[in-house]
Amino acid sequence: MNFSELSLWKTYDEHLKIQDEIRISIQEWLYSYYSGDSTAIKGYLEIAIKKVLGDEVIKDNEWLYDFVNITKKMIDRMAVIYREPAERYIDGKEELTDYLYQILPEDMNSKDKKAQRFAKLFNTSLTQVYFNKNTGRIDFNLEPSHKYKVKTDYDDPYKITEISYEKYFLNKVGKEELFTVVWTEDEHYKMDADGKKYPVGENEDMKNPFKDEEDNGIIPFPFLMAEDGEDFWGIGQDDLVNVNEMVNFLLTFLLNDAIVLGTSGTLLAVNLELQKKGEEKNSLKKVRVGRRHPIVVEQARGDLAPPSLSYVSTDPLIVEIQNSIDYRIKQIAVLKGLNPNAILSEIKDTSDYQKMMDAAEMIEIRRDDIEPCRAYEKRRFEVIKAVNNAAAKDSELKSKFGLKEIPWDAELEIDFAEIEIQKSTDELWKDREEREKRNMGSALDWLMEENPDLDEEQAQKILNDNRVINSNQKPLTRLEQLTQLNRENVND
Repeated sequence: MNFSELSLWKTYDEHLKIQDEIRISIQEWLYSYYSGDSTAIKGYLEIAIKKVLGDEVIKDNEWLYDFVNITKKMIDRMAVIYREPAERYIDGKEELTDYLYQILPEDMNSKDKKAQRFAKLFNTSLTQVYFNKNTGRIDFNLEPSHKYKVKTDYDDPYKITEISYEKYFLNKVGKEELFTVVWTEDEHYKMDADGKKYPVGENEDMKNPFKDEEDNGIIPFPFLMAEDGEDFWGIGQDDLVNVNEMVNFLLTFLLNDAIVLGTSGTLLAVNLELQKKGEEKNSLKKVRVGRRHPIVVEQARGDLAPPSLSYVSTDPLIVEIQNSIDYRIKQIAVLKGLNPNAILSEIKDTSDYQKMMDAAEMIEIRRDDIEPCRAYEKRRFEVIKAVNNAAAKDSELKSKFGLKEIPWDAELEIDFAEIEIQKSTDELWKDREEREKRNMGSALDWLMEENPDLDEEQAQKILNDNRVINSNQKPLTRLEQLTQLNRENVND
């Protein structure tokens, strides 16, 4: 490599570093709004106010900050794939499927939801797969994307060659020290501020312990990418958070300038000879006014305006600002494929038409997201196999938790839950009655459907108990009804 090539390479690396710093700051901004970090949001609002109204506005006024979190509401609404748990199985291998459910996390669906919500927010989310030695299960760790730095193959921007992130560890003297944890296909170690490498846990040789069938290293961080982009990370929901920031700015401006200052007014004094009144403190003269502190003008000049003291108020555009806020929220909701009325309405419309529209909206979003989620599931399963098989080779863990290796040729099949239009209670029972007539369902099915935690034996016992109770309740005769009514009247 000659000098010109070296300079070009250095310049390109510097370019990538700067781009990554920008990416991290944007993702921090996105996450601050999604998580509702009030301190960070206030800081971003101060920057926006200074840009629009000038630095002096913040210095001269104690502003009351007002903000709402429409980002989280929209992101959570757009992440529809894991609203109901997905069903996973290994085709033709029932015993292996049972083992898979035995080692997967108990809160699997909660973490699936988080993975997709982060992918919706950042465009790309990372899930760390590891073996939990306390529970004897595979577990997942999900952190916001700005906490990770990723290097990819120069020929394949979606192939990860290195992942690093910061984490605190206890050092030799028992104090917490910040290290950078690094994963590559061959290595796994932590690095201090001076760049010195140390092993993580019991991994003394600092090698990546997870290998595939051909002994190639596997970095245990499968990714979920909402949309393909020009690079690994793609573009997150910048426009949504930008609208959220504009809405918060308008709310803060509405509260402070239009409502507090605009309606209270400003005290205006004309020819009251205030220079002769009051007390001076710190080069400022303060004059008390009010019912108990009248201002007396002893010698009013006839050539000047008559003395007066009044409050002058502006005409605050409260309704116009509120309309602007509603418009911005509706606009971004439509752009994201959401029903704006479902975002703005305080009371959700439960009409049949509205339920159909909400379901249609979710079904359309599901079509776009199902393939990225399926690809994520496949990538994650390959990592799960590597992590499980590494743990199963440990005789102590294998004996303690009954672990066994998953064959490398095992393939995961996944069935994502369908989105159904919710029915009213009356519609639901009419449908069940019709299905029961056609021998397509029974009371046992309905009970287990409404109570997924019940097994068939438990559900059947509840039905049997209810039948006994109902059979012992005979309808009251007319005389018994009148007698019961008289007793109630006497007691009253």
